[in-house]
Amino acid sequence: MNQITLTDSDRQFFYDNGYLVVSCAPLIQDQFLINQLKSQFEKCFRGQFSTGIYPDEWHWRAGISNPGVVREICNAWKSDNVIRSVVLSPEIGSLGGQLYPHWTRVRVAQDDVIWKVPQSTVKGHIGYHVDSAYISRQFEAPETELKTKAIKELSERYNGHDFSTGSDSITVWIALDDADEENGVLEYVERSHLLFGMRNTTKSFGVLSESDEFAEAHKKIKDMLNFHTDAENPDEEKERFVAALNEVINKNKNSLSMDSLMSIVKPQVPAGFCLIHHQNMLHGSGANISMDRHRRALAVHLIDGDVKFVGAPTYIYGRYKLQGSVELRDEFFPVTWTRKE
Repeated sequence: MNQITLTDSDRQFFYDNGYLVVSCAPLIQDQFLINQLKSQFEKCFRGQFSTGIYPDEWHWRAGISNPGVVREICNAWKSDNVIRSVVLSPEIGSLGGQLYPHWTRVRVAQDDVIWKVPQSTVKGHIGYHVDSAYISRQFEAPETELKTKAIKELSERYNGHDFSTGSDSITVWIALDDADEENGVLEYVERSHLLFGMRNTTKSFGVLSESDEFAEAHKKIKDMLNFHTDAENPDEEKERFVAALNEVINKNKNSLSMDSLMSIVKPQVPAGFCLIHHQNMLHGSGANISMDRHRRALAVHLIDGDVKFVGAPTYIYGRYKLQGSVELRDEFFPVTWTRKE
């Protein structure tokens, strides 16, 4: 694993646009490790778990499921030792600490093993969604003097962004195969994190989000969100989605002070390199239409290591909440990085 050092320019781009293509160096440089991960992916989907522990979610099983659909396993780190070595690595955890100086520790909330086989044109899409809907809303960060000070300093340094909300988690997406539009790379609606929860004091997103007109448009957009999309034509659905977003921007230009409309970004990511995105970033991916190229990726969802459970988390996370306690246990949400004093 490579230790990636993010620059001020990297951080500024992430805060402004909601994502970052880490192109300075691969996160996983060792080709042998990349090949190991691919091999373990195959074993996991056959139900061969090296730790003997089943993952939290297991979508697609060899000999049973449609060969062309997206294959997904959640929290494979519990089930496979090779995947565990990557997911729980401090090199990944440090990325959260570098982006958010108010994080004193970093935990893993969840991993995602994603595999799209060639010519997976039927049910091979991943619908647009925001990770906060599944992850961040299960937790809340306690307010401390140290965090408040760090957030204020961060806001003053980076264009007046308000980091008091929407900065509890990030996602690190690692390509195990060269990924591009043809084989279904992760794609983003640029700057959409600004409309889905990350306020900006300079541009008054907080005020806008309280207006009736915005609330109606926001609901229309949210109703279209679905990781496991059932759309007959997902590409047309995406076009409608972006059109709905831009309708909000056009109707609220003065409040938003946005100088351009939103568009879809489909980066090219070589094997071993990674993307990082904001918890409220709209993202999804198209089908793998290539003839012979697989698209395997490992996503790691990181959270502020000091967060607590909300009162009633959903069942996936709620199963790890102990009665009478809001604390996260290290066995289920491992701490992978701690800030040095």
